[in-house]
Amino acid sequence: MKTILIVDDSAICREPIAAALRLKGYKTICAADGLDALAALEKEKEKPVLCLLDISMPRMDGITLLAAMRKHPEYKSIPVILLTASQDRDTVLRARDLGVRDYLLKSHFSLDDMMIRIKKHIEDAAPANSASAQTSPAKSHAANSPAAASRPAPAKISIDPSTIRPLLTREQTTARVEECTTARTLAGVVAEIIAVTSSPRGAVSDVAALLKKDPLLSARVIHVANSAAFATKKAHIATVEEAVRNIGVGAVRGLVSSVGIFETFPPDSKDGFNIMRCWQHSFAASSIMEKLVGDNGPIPKGVAQLIGLCHDLGEIVLRQVFSTEFAACVEMAAKSGKSHHAVQATVFGIPHAELTTLVLTKLGLPPGICAPIREHHDLITRPGVAPKEPAARILRIADHLSHGMFLASSPESLISVFTEAERKACLGNHEIILNEDDLRSETVITTSLLARLSSEESARLSHPIFPQGQARICYVRHSALCAIDPIASALKLLAQTDIKDRLPKDEDPGSIFLMSPSRYQDAQ
Repeated sequence: MKTILIVDDSAICREPIAAALRLKGYKTICAADGLDALAALEKEKEKPVLCLLDISMPRMDGITLLAAMRKHPEYKSIPVILLTASQDRDTVLRARDLGVRDYLLKSHFSLDDMMIRIKKHIEDAAPANSASAQTSPAKSHAANSPAAASRPAPAKISIDPSTIRPLLTREQTTARVEECTTARTLAGVVAEIIAVTSSPRGAVSDVAALLKKDPLLSARVIHVANSAAFATKKAHIATVEEAVRNIGVGAVRGLVSSVGIFETFPPDSKDGFNIMRCWQHSFAASSIMEKLVGDNGPIPKGVAQLIGLCHDLGEIVLRQVFSTEFAACVEMAAKSGKSHHAVQATVFGIPHAELTTLVLTKLGLPPGICAPIREHHDLITRPGVAPKEPAARILRIADHLSHGMFLASSPESLISVFTEAERKACLGNHEIILNEDDLRSETVITTSLLARLSSEESARLSHPIFPQGQARICYVRHSALCAIDPIASALKLLAQTDIKDRLPKDEDPGSIFLMSPSRYQDAQ
């Protein structure tokens, strides 16, 4: 029985085809993605005579699998027929360059047509297979000789993720970013509202008039104005003007720009990434930045809000547009002991900070927004180096504090502490008061309303990424540290935490003690 390999992540497509082939007398091997296919090829004793291959699949896509097969001496001659929903010309050309024999669109093929093509390609490949199978007695004797036994077996396809290797060139990455951001600039109403609300002369009437151009956006703003995050003792708010007055022009700017930016890239959960967690994090960073700069800060409130909202867009693009490559990048990083930010330049042919800047530029955001975000990402892999630009310094504080409040994109998000001198260097001497409980509640409620989540999903995302335990922690802080302390914020959410400026003499022996590095040196 001739064996046919079917690689497709959709069981609805894969299983009926396999059943039809078995009725025609073929043996089938089914795989849900490229990695499963490689494992099946190495396990099977009999080489398939043909492969039916989908393109878009998680973990390892069809093109990556095809490239790996073409490099392997045993699998490089297997005929391949693409069976896919994609009509992308560049993908078809890449597949052709890798020796694909035929191409079937899932929406335009019949089983009879497929069977005819399969039979044709198997017959066309048969002479080569037969020739390679026939060996002379001399060759047969040589194969069984002691010398042959000492020769290494044919090399397997290398899929060791500990080897950091490029998956895309710089040009390929840039082209795909440009393709995904084409015609995805901020909607006209959103851009107009951002401009008006960022102006000192922006009035409630002007903002309301612009909102009325977009009924869905107006409804969301009214909904948020009536929510627990912004509710007052007034009667139910029914008009756009009342909503803008209730929550303020600055808050409207944050809401509208948040909706405009995050809806530019719709949710995609192929690699388990939750865009709502990312939205919560970015909204929190935006709110923190606005409160940090105040009315007389080094940058305007509107600029601070946009920087906070947009600083993670590069991560979103990576996870959605490059889902297969990003998953491989994360696995390579884990196996090599490095952060995925550190290996991205090799995998994608372009550093993460530069990729983020490219995305923001293509979305039409100005240099004043892009520059501090790029500096922030440039220094992610160099935690001991402080940003030079004030906006980038403020972003770093807001980013880490939102992580410490458990409003983070993932459990792997980093936190650190800042000195009072660092705070004054970028924010001056004015007093900053942040109510973290209120800020967290406002962020969770507002993003849930803007995203129109179900009550079940909203409840799930309102829980912190880590549950609070019963442990008692005494956190001993150095006096030089800033009162804005992401580590203290995280500890309070993790356990019953007491914050001290020195190590207590009489304390419950069951407590856990944590000290900042400087305080530990003083204690020694």
